Amino acid sequence: MLALFVALTLLAPAHSRSEGKSSFSLDEAGRVAISIQLSDADLPELCNVDFTVPDRTRAEAELSRCLEQGLAGWLRLNGDGHPCPVAYLRWRPRERTITVEAEARCAAMPRQLVLDWGLFAGGALDNVSVALLEQPHAKPRMVLLSKRSSRFVLEVARPWWPLAVGAGALLLLA
Repeated sequence: MLALFVALTLLAPAHSRSEGKSSFSLDEAGRVAISIQLSDADLPELCNVDFTVPDRTRAEAELSRCLEQGLAGWLRLNGDGHPCPVAYLRWRPRERTITVEAEARCAAMPRQLVLDWGLFAGGALDNVSVALLEQPHAKPRMVLLSKRSSRFVLEVARPWWPLAVGAGALLLLA
């Protein structure tokens, strides 16, 4: 009986749920600054990297290579029907977490920004990221991104002052 319990314990997934944070900050030029915070315990599922090994140098190099090759496929942004290519920049270690930094560039500030979240989509880990979406002319939005909720469409607000100037010009002409 004890052997069966030990065998089942070894077969059970040790890490099946996780939570993280992310942020997407759109500027007026159509650039999106991306930051994704992940637990060190999530890295074996995402990139087959283990930071619990004594010599982390090889694991850190593997993580950089994995993120450089995979991030643009896992995370896709689209502005007004056109791709906004995602470029991996770097990752930074923190206490028991890492922060992945990237950016996406749209041709111009879109009216609609579509975010497709595919991190951990092909694996068993149930990861949920609490995402902050910022844009220049509206309050930030908080959304949850996961396998079950992998797409978010952000309607990008436009500045109010061009409308006010236009209306003022019409009043002066009338």
